[in-house]
Amino acid sequence: MPVVNKAIFLLVLSWVMSMNVFAAKQDIHPVTKSLCVAPETVLFSCQHKKKTYSLCGSAKLAAKTGYIQYRVGVKNSAKVILELEFPKTQILPQNIFKFELLTTAGSIAFNNDGYEYNLISDAKGFNVVSVEKNDREISHFECADTDTDANLAMTSIQKLLREASLGQ
Repeated sequence: MPVVNKAIFLLVLSWVMSMNVFAAKQDIHPVTKSLCVAPETVLFSCQHKKKTYSLCGSAKLAAKTGYIQYRVGVKNSAKVILELEFPKTQILPQNIFKFELLTTAGSIAFNNDGYEYNLISDAKGFNVVSVEKNDREISHFECADTDTDANLAMTSIQKLLREASLGQ
């Protein structure tokens, strides 16, 4: 094989292999499993009864920059229908969300119009969504289809939330 053809072959081969590696990474953390959009960071995401529950953070989330939004919606191949987006605007999260590190889990709590939301992830990858109003449980479920790459118990997500001054 001539040198030029071999160089082109190797270049094409490396490009194809890099695409396969990229595809494999997408399978580990599929974008389709959350309501977050690029370049947001998926902090929490799971599915329950055909709905997706996602906590999305801006790409540059820190103490004085960025935002976090909780989104609930239905996602199909054609479009996303959001039922809830809190807060409505992308504002600093410090006075809205509270992160707490538990013994073997991480938790984010927030209040939206009198409803107390609590998103919990344990070290084994289980995600739970709990909603209360007037100290009465309205909804509590463990997600059947959890995005294990978006778990509040993960060290990388905990570090990001602490750097954003959201708690422990």
